[in-house]
Amino acid sequence: MEILILSTSQRTVQKRYGQFHKMKKFLLLFFLWTPIIGFSQPNFAKPYYMTSQNGKFYFKSIPYGYQPNNIEGRTDVFNSTDSTLIYSISRYLSYGGVVLSNDGKSILYSINMFYNYDTFDKKMLLFYTNGELAKTFDVEQLIKRNIDDYMFSIFYRNWDSFEWENGRRVYHDSVPDFVRKLVEAPLFSNGNTAYLATRDYEILQFNLNSGNLESRSSLRGASKLVLDHFNSPQISFPDFENPNTIELPPIANGSSYQESFAKEFNFKYDGNSENVNYKYYRLEITCLIDFEGNCIEAYADFEDSTINDRIESFFLNQKFEKNIVPKITERWYYIDWSSFRKVASITAINEKVTEREQERRQAIWKIKQDTLDGIYIPNNLENCFRELDKNLSEKNKEEFKKSSPMLYHMSIGRHLRNSWGLWSNSRLKEYFLDIGVTHPDDMSTIILDSYYRYLNEKPIDLDYQPKRYALTHRPKIKIPKKLKFE
Repeated sequence: MEILILSTSQRTVQKRYGQFHKMKKFLLLFFLWTPIIGFSQPNFAKPYYMTSQNGKFYFKSIPYGYQPNNIEGRTDVFNSTDSTLIYSISRYLSYGGVVLSNDGKSILYSINMFYNYDTFDKKMLLFYTNGELAKTFDVEQLIKRNIDDYMFSIFYRNWDSFEWENGRRVYHDSVPDFVRKLVEAPLFSNGNTAYLATRDYEILQFNLNSGNLESRSSLRGASKLVLDHFNSPQISFPDFENPNTIELPPIANGSSYQESFAKEFNFKYDGNSENVNYKYYRLEITCLIDFEGNCIEAYADFEDSTINDRIESFFLNQKFEKNIVPKITERWYYIDWSSFRKVASITAINEKVTEREQERRQAIWKIKQDTLDGIYIPNNLENCFRELDKNLSEKNKEEFKKSSPMLYHMSIGRHLRNSWGLWSNSRLKEYFLDIGVTHPDDMSTIILDSYYRYLNEKPIDLDYQPKRYALTHRPKIKIPKKLKFE
């Protein structure tokens, strides 16, 4: 599972994690279509140990942040006899899908979750030999159908075979043993052979000496193979006190980083109480801090980008509080956001006046556009229906017809809010403002509910929907009608 959950800037992400992924096209991001449901992946990244099937080797994988399956980290492979280090891999391998060969030389790692982006990294299976990436498998080499049909992962899933009770799976009596094993560990090994159960109902067999994909077989006839060869990965978790925060810790002298930054760069920090009459500059700062409090990496994204390099140098020279990093991980990524204004109040006020005028003109421009960032923007509910009809498959529509629209608020609803300019400005947002709906959450709720009614041939009843949901009304930013069409 390779996914960033932090809201980091493109510049920061490019430097930390490589190429920033851009969305392909409206609603092709299949994860956003699907209602949120539980699945057997780590809630957050944490250190763990994994032992080879014969017990002769083991590795320790440590993350440098709490993000699920954060690729930043290190994996060390040891000899079990005397715990001598054999080699290291400069990344964290999440414990959702990884096996270690019996000779300790090879690791097969599956990146379970994926998104469909234009720049999507299609390398879903990684094969390491003696610490070096020796072979990769693109998603097309592992699956048979269109990538949009896979929803979340390539791993075999059988949601109908169990119920969740107290955080554990409780299987139905009729579920055979080999299915239970595959649900628990769709990637497993036996000797120097690894097996991967996919959502195509296949078992893929890999040679852990060469990394080659040697055979495919149907799950329908694979019960004996699974029962004979299944060895659940041997994983253990050391005591680990997760920092449970991403906020930058205090500097060693006791002051906050905001105070030190403001003094160094001649800004003023007003805390969390921003004055609406002042123009504020937003700083996003990411620091990799070691156990001694040293900042060993720093990435800045400041609204005035001309001083980003100076800001990074400033933080690299700071000493933070000691012992804030979990000892087992040795280092940890902290990220924080703060806003600063110019020291002279009159300057901050004048900058705000200019900013508001720029925002007003930008808003006027946006509500006149039928396309923003390459995405068509509907101008009423009927147009929303047409776009949804165009971009959803018949299977998707059938699922939506049978579900509660509220299940999709944080998935497809979030995508609508972001893509159709409901958080910023667009002609669709202006449509909702004109009928008295002022909050983006409420706008997407009405779109989803109305589309559900449209598919089920029920009255849209737009006048009654705001009353039914007790929508949260917020002040509308008035733009004179004559300016909308100037």
